[in-house]
Amino acid sequence: MKIDAGFIVSKSALGPYWQIRLRDLRTGSEDTVDRVYTITEARKKWDNLSITMSPLRERP
Repeated sequence: MKIDAGFIVSKSALGPYWQIRLRDLRTGSEDTVDRVYTITEARKKWDNLSITMSPLRERP
């Protein structure tokens, strides 16, 4: 059974690293991955899941 989940990847202040949040598309619940991955590491680790990159927006 394949888990229906997607990743929200947002740029952090750590250069080429991205913070990854896991979002369950069925329930809408989110969970933050407890370490920072490069986009290449993330794709290797979760190659069966789609990765969506969305840039961080500055807070007003």
